Amino acid sequence: MTAAGAQQLRYMRFWLAGGWLLVFLAMVMSVLPGLPTFTVQYSDKIFHATTYFILMTWFSGIYLPSRFWLIALALALLGVALEFLQTLFPYRFFDSWDIAANISGVAIAWLLAANGMGNWCRLIERRIDGPGNETGD
Repeated sequence: MTAAGAQQLRYMRFWLAGGWLLVFLAMVMSVLPGLPTFTVQYSDKIFHATTYFILMTWFSGIYLPSRFWLIALALALLGVALEFLQTLFPYRFFDSWDIAANISGVAIAWLLAANGMGNWCRLIERRIDGPGNETGD
């Protein structure tokens, strides 16, 4: 099973399910009230950047580099949409700095993925399968 623009991965269902679970968690966490903050100033911006860094990193491990721009665009749009969605809840609010943090996380992960880190799923699969047990790539 290979999604359009995806790498040939033996455990594709696992990788995709994990990625969509992460997206779902990011969406839920974006609308829950009273998330914990840390003593670090602007800790919520660090949390936003880290969340979107993880999402971009995860999906860049599944898809080919030619699709990284599409993943980045989709995640940026998700971040913007969730900020607007927060205005529907009395305990949440729109913050353009959150969008900037989201996009920063995506951009950093994109740069790392484009420079070799985007192959991480395949590397893990090779490690799991062991030598001489290649998946036909």
